[in-house]
Amino acid sequence: MTDSYNVVAELDVPFGPEGAESALEPIAEYSGAVGRSDLGYTEIVFTLPATSLRQATTTALAVLHSYTWTVRSLRVLTTEDYDREVGTSETALLSVQETAHRLGMTRQRVQQLIAAHELPAIKIGSTWAIREAHVPQAAAKSTTTARAKRVKTAASGGGEKAAKRGGGETVTKRAATAGKTPATATARKRKSA
Repeated sequence: MTDSYNVVAELDVPFGPEGAESALEPIAEYSGAVGRSDLGYTEIVFTLPATSLRQATTTALAVLHSYTWTVRSLRVLTTEDYDREVGTSETALLSVQETAHRLGMTRQRVQQLIAAHELPAIKIGSTWAIREAHVPQAAAKSTTTARAKRVKTAASGGGEKAAKRGGGETVTKRAATAGKTPATATARKRKSA
């Protein structure tokens, strides 16, 4: 009796969009997907038909032999166990556009986060997919990062174009666009001086 097995292999190469295409080629016929492992390396997942775990592992090793990169780790398990482990029935995959909408940012910004390894994503064919469970984490990280950048910018004197306001006070455009009027920002600056 033939069963379905999933192979999860981590390759000894940092994950990046450029390498994802070449990592996907050898496993394309096995419903393969490429993504970033928890350690930041390239992780490939593919499905094999086999009559036993031994046969699935032997076939997986033969497929992995076609890669020029070293295999860092390898897991072979039944598709049923794999689905249960990753919660496929509970975890939806989102497109880049859906993720952008949920995060309140542009599609291009989501792609930048994927390229910068700040948002875990899976390459399926030529399309990036994001696990729904990663979206809240990305939103929290994005908010924290944006807040840290604002604090750093404010502490360093702005570094952006500035406009002169009455009395020689300088107000950055960031302060003006952060929901504060230039007059409010100037009054706060005078009060703190």
